[in-house]
Amino acid sequence: MVVLAFALAGSSCSGDGGGGASSGGGAPPSYAFSSKPEGCGYTVNIDASRGSDFRADEPTLGADAKPKRVRLGLGGNTDVGASDYADPAKTVAIVWDSDVGSFASKVKIGKAPAALTDVHAGFSYLLPGDVPMRIHRADVCGLAPKTTYYYQVGGGPDGAGVWSEVLSFTTLASPAADAEVTIGVSGDSRDSVDVIWPLLQGRMAKMAPDFQLFTGDSILAALPTSENDYVRWFDGAASAKSLGAMPIFAIGGNHENVQAQWLANQALPGQGVTESLYASFDAGPVHVVVFDDQLVAEAAAVPDLTAAVGKTIADWVDADLAAADDRRDQVPWIVVANHRGILSTSHHADDADVLDLRKQMMPIYDAHHVDLVLNGHDHNYERSTPATGPADSPSAKTDPKDGTVYIVCAGAGADRYAKGTTPAPYRATNAEFGEGTEYVGLYGTLQITGKTLSWKAYGLKASGMTTADDGVVDEVSWSK
Repeated sequence: MVVLAFALAGSSCSGDGGGGASSGGGAPPSYAFSSKPEGCGYTVNIDASRGSDFRADEPTLGADAKPKRVRLGLGGNTDVGASDYADPAKTVAIVWDSDVGSFASKVKIGKAPAALTDVHAGFSYLLPGDVPMRIHRADVCGLAPKTTYYYQVGGGPDGAGVWSEVLSFTTLASPAADAEVTIGVSGDSRDSVDVIWPLLQGRMAKMAPDFQLFTGDSILAALPTSENDYVRWFDGAASAKSLGAMPIFAIGGNHENVQAQWLANQALPGQGVTESLYASFDAGPVHVVVFDDQLVAEAAAVPDLTAAVGKTIADWVDADLAAADDRRDQVPWIVVANHRGILSTSHHADDADVLDLRKQMMPIYDAHHVDLVLNGHDHNYERSTPATGPADSPSAKTDPKDGTVYIVCAGAGADRYAKGTTPAPYRATNAEFGEGTEYVGLYGTLQITGKTLSWKAYGLKASGMTTADDGVVDEVSWSK
C-alpha cells in the first residue's frame, strides 16, 4: 500500500507547493494551491499530493509547449443543492499536458470556430512521480445548457502564442424530469490501452454520447513511472477523437490504487485530499454518483489515514444519495458508478474486499432506492435482477422499483474472465468476450429519456467501425 500513502500524503501542507504563484489571494493553510476561476461560483483547492510548482497563467513557453491530450472534466463542489454544486450544463473544466517549462494556461471559447472571443486564464502544476509533466487546467462557467462550444487551449506571448487545434463539445441538459441524456459506459482497459481502448473510443466518438463513465483500471500497475501509461490511455482516446469532445468521468480502481498521478490527471468536483475520489452531478433526468471504492473496500488493510478517508467516502455517498432521493420530482433517476461489482458472480465474486464493499454499500443503495449501479473489475458482462440486501444473502426482485440493478461491463482492453456459473438468484444474464466469441471487448450505452431508462451492452468487434457493426450482448429498459 505504498502508493496509497504517497497519494494521500501532504494533506496538511501549506504554501504554494513548490514556489509557484497562487491566484485568488493565496491558498488556505490546508491546501497547496487555490484558484478562483473568473465567473465561477467555486474555488479550486488542490492538495499538495497532487503536484508542485503551481503557476497561475503566464506567457512563458517551454521547448515543447504545444498542448497535448486535451480533456474535459468538471469543477465545483459536492454538496447537492449548494450554490457551488457541480453543474455540467453550465460549467466545464478543461485539462491538458505540456512540457514542464510551459506556464501558459488559457482557453479561448465561443459558439463558432471563428469566434473564440471569450478568454479564460487557468493554472498549471508539475505532476508528482518520476515522469516530467506539467498539467494545465482552465475552468469556464456561465455556459448555456445543451449548446455546442468551440475552443482552443494554450497561450503565450501576444502574437506568438501556441494553441491546440480547435475542438468542440456540447454542454449537458439542465436537470429536468422530462429531459434526455445518453451516457457511454466502459471499464478495465488495462491490458490493451494501445489497441482495444482506442477501438472502443472510436465507437464513442461516432456515437457521441453526452458524456462517458469509466469504472476504473485504466492501466495495469500503479508505479512511480505510471504517467507513461496514463499518457498512452489518454492518447488512445485522443487518437479516436473522443478526448476533448465529451467529458470522460473516470474513477480509479484497484490498479490505479489511489495513485497521485491518476488523481492529478483528473478534473472532478471536490476539494483537497478527496478531490477525484468522489463526485456527483445532475444531467437532465439523472443524478450521477461516481466514487473510487479502493479505500472503502480495503480500509481494514491500510493505515489509519486511508481508513478514515474510506469512511469519509462511504459517508458522503450515503448523504449524497439521501439528498438525491428527496429530489426525485426534479431528477427521477439515480445511477452510481464504482469499480468493484458487489453482485458479480465471476472471478472476484467471493473476494474479501468485494464482500466487504457489498456489506458497506448495499444497505446504502437500498435505503436510497438507487436505480442502477455500474461496475467493472470482473472482465466480462453481467446484469443482475433488481436486488436488495441483506448483504450476506441478496434477494432477487422482479420489479425494478423494488430493488437496484447491478451491471458489470468490463471489456475495454483487459484480459477476459470466465463468466460465473454458480447458481445465483439475482443473476439475470451474463456473457463473455475473447476466445470462443466474435468480440474483443465490451462497452455499453445508457439512454434516459424522461422516466424511461434504456440500457444496451455491445460486444466490440475488431473489424467494425461503429456500434452498428458490433453485436448486442444485452438490452433492457424500464420506466417509472
